Amino acid sequence: MLQAVNFCPYNYDLPNTCKNWVYDDNAERFFPKEVFSAEVKELVQYIHPVYDFKQLGANRRSFVDQTMQLYKRPTVTDVLSNLQGMVADTSKRYETKVADQVAIFEFLASHSSTQEEESEIRKILEETYVLASETANQFCTIGQVCIDNCPVLDGILYKLNVFMARNRKISTFLRNFGLQNVFGDHMYCNIVEELDMVSSDKHMNQLRRILEYLRDRSIKVSKLPDEKKKMRQIMDLCLNDFELTSSQSSKSFKLTYCHSTLSHDLARYFGVRTKRSMIVSLNSDPMFENFFQQEDISKRLSRIAKSYSNPMDVFKELIQNADDASATEIHFILDRRVLSKKRVVDDKWEKLVEPALLVFNNAHFTSSDIKGIQALGAGSKGDNVQKIGQFGVGFNCVYSITDTPCFLTQVDKKGNGNFCVLDPTFQVIAGGGTKLNIEENLLFNFPDTFGCFLREVKGLDATRGKTMFRLPLRQKDTKLGPKAPTLQQLRDMLNDFVLKLPEYLLFLRHIEQIKVSEIKSNLESVPKLIASFSKTVVSNKNQYEAYIRRQLQSLSKTDEDSLVYEVQITSENGKNKRNWLISDFIGCDKPLPNMIVNARDSGDIKVKKHAAVALPSGSLERHNVPAIFCYLPIEEASANLRKENIDIPVVINGQFFLDESRRIISVANQEMKGCWNQYILENVVGRAYAKMVDHLKENNLSFHAYLESLPKFKPCQRIQFSM
Repeated sequence: MLQAVNFCPYNYDLPNTCKNWVYDDNAERFFPKEVFSAEVKELVQYIHPVYDFKQLGANRRSFVDQTMQLYKRPTVTDVLSNLQGMVADTSKRYETKVADQVAIFEFLASHSSTQEEESEIRKILEETYVLASETANQFCTIGQVCIDNCPVLDGILYKLNVFMARNRKISTFLRNFGLQNVFGDHMYCNIVEELDMVSSDKHMNQLRRILEYLRDRSIKVSKLPDEKKKMRQIMDLCLNDFELTSSQSSKSFKLTYCHSTLSHDLARYFGVRTKRSMIVSLNSDPMFENFFQQEDISKRLSRIAKSYSNPMDVFKELIQNADDASATEIHFILDRRVLSKKRVVDDKWEKLVEPALLVFNNAHFTSSDIKGIQALGAGSKGDNVQKIGQFGVGFNCVYSITDTPCFLTQVDKKGNGNFCVLDPTFQVIAGGGTKLNIEENLLFNFPDTFGCFLREVKGLDATRGKTMFRLPLRQKDTKLGPKAPTLQQLRDMLNDFVLKLPEYLLFLRHIEQIKVSEIKSNLESVPKLIASFSKTVVSNKNQYEAYIRRQLQSLSKTDEDSLVYEVQITSENGKNKRNWLISDFIGCDKPLPNMIVNARDSGDIKVKKHAAVALPSGSLERHNVPAIFCYLPIEEASANLRKENIDIPVVINGQFFLDESRRIISVANQEMKGCWNQYILENVVGRAYAKMVDHLKENNLSFHAYLESLPKFKPCQRIQFSM
């Protein structure tokens, strides 16, 4: 009868839920079947009334139990509901809750659950925060906790409370429902990738431990916290590892620093760049972010370096390149200084400020030049027959003395200029090269990188429509070539080079002045001039300028044009002067051999019928050292003329095909290049020489001087190219 009456009073407002029988106005009435004994208090106290009748004595408790049936076992559903109620209760101390939870899970572990009950347990553990962690007042899902000691992250990953973890019965029970001994690597990765903000310093330290854990397992992530604890892509972060010289520099460079809690080594492991590397990236032109010569080039460059074993050839090639760029001045400077390396763009860039050969010219690079210099042997002038370097390997000759050529220039006269570095060995720059847009902050903060380009020297600022190459001398043997000549050896070569400079100027189209200087020590900041020679057109100057303009226009296959003019080549002090009479001839009406026509029409070659001869004027002294030029001297060909004892008083210049080193003329007549060279020599050079002789005759030259202008051949002797 009593089981059907709701007469059991219970007051939820009282502080202790295990109260004796209490009647008052606030008491709620329950059926006896809804009331449990204090012996199972931890299992049901948050969903059922619990009475404690210990003071009644054994006999009375037995009577009450028989009458009201208080001593009954709760169902799994009751216990799980009680577990959720316990977690939600904010009035109890955390330690008390943990003790209650131990009792609950011991009950569940001892209970033989049905399949439906196991499903209910699994759902509660996976979807609700019911497991106590080591962090006070923090309950978690089963996927958020582990048993063993491993990195945790507040709000996401925790360690299971020690009283739960050490209870073998409970830990075994929970493992059956997915409790992990340690968190999997993928969990850490996913958490880092999904994290948007780090909430506190404690949180940051926990994240640091997770990142160290991943590093020790050689695992990478794509996000790290910035200095404001916001998670960012690693590519957008840099280390605050270098002090800029201006408080505004960081803002000007728009740098975002990685959080200082992460060590530099840890951040670098995940790919965070140094501050200097980030500045390089931010100032790089996106079009040329991967600025390098785009071939597998080490073997070929090594072969080129061997063919340019004499730095004298490098000097010639750089003169030729400057002339192709329409420069009127080129300046070679031997920089012996041991420069500071404290404020360079990157530690690896220290190599760029070692003793070097500097080469200045007063022309700037174009965008096509920048692109062309990246393609080995396929520069921007390959299709331009007006440029004398058409048949050479151009800039690549510098690899005979350096591994990392670099230069300051101003591409298309936009902005403050550009700084380019080529590194085909990938030792200095990971991408093989870079092109930076020069900003004042960059120049100001890294003076040791840019100061070595002599920007402060009057007339040598390469960021104002000019170009300054710096060729750091190779200090040891590398895969590109052997160690470069010593500074003294290079100085001796420059002295030999100076002796030949006057003739170098003869056939250049644009270069009017060549200088050679030296900086001996750190105490010097201005190069000391060794020698300087300049060229001036002293006769027919107006006709000469018009003639050059006509050459730059397209000519038909048979058009002929010519000019005889006089130039004066003078040393810096004006003491050494020499006048030369030059006969320049372009075009020829004599048909080309078929093999040349076929190669030209198919696009295999682009050729120009051009030649010239030069004769010293104003002196009866015969110029009896035969010389062959392709705008600059061709040493081997000239040596062959001397070997044949051919006495020619003029210097011969022609648009010849040369080998890769520009030292040998192709000679095999049965081959197209050799056939072309013989055609130029016999037809175009011959016409230029004839024009020269006619000019001398018309200008009433003495008979003796006239004879001295003619070649002296032995019987049956003729000029031809030979090996």
